[in-house]
Amino acid sequence: MYIVHVAVQVKENKIDTFVDVVEDNRKNSLKEEGVLQFDVFQDTKQKNHFFTYRSISNTRGSTKTP
Repeated sequence: MYIVHVAVQVKENKIDTFVDVVEDNRKNSLKEEGVLQFDVFQDTKQKNHFFTYRSISNTRGSTKTP
């Protein structure tokens, strides 16, 4: 299993766009073979800080986009 954890700092004026794009990415990633989980978190104190967490099984198909 692979765990991909990403921290992102987004420009204040781009937060809404980022949220839309990352949500679309999350939904489509969950359709990919081997993707078990994809969560997106927004820091409650620093609203422009986001974290993503994706778990991927060791299946052949999952190695396309870790």
